[in-house]
Amino acid sequence: MVKRRTPNIQPPQIEKKIEDFASGADRLSTEVVSLNSEAPRDYKAIRIPFNQYEYQLLEKLCKKTNRSKLNMMRYALRFYDENLK
Repeated sequence: MVKRRTPNIQPPQIEKKIEDFASGADRLSTEVVSLNSEAPRDYKAIRIPFNQYEYQLLEKLCKKTNRSKLNMMRYALRFYDENLK
C-alpha cells in the first residue's frame, strides 16, 4: 500500500514565503568588504599546470627579480590589479 505524503506547509504560507523571497531580491545589501593584503594565506590554494615554456619563463623571471615562484605570481596579480584600472 502506498502511503501518500502531504506537505507540512499549507498553500497560503507557501505563497507568502515565495512573495517574501521575491521582494527581498530587490533589497540588495552591498557592503564594502575591506580585505587585508597581509592576511595569512590559508583561504584558497590553486594547482597550476604549466607547459615547459611557461615554467622556464617563470624561472627566468624569478632569477631576474630574485623572487620565489609563488611570490612572482602574487606580484603579477598585484601588478595587473594596480595597472589595469
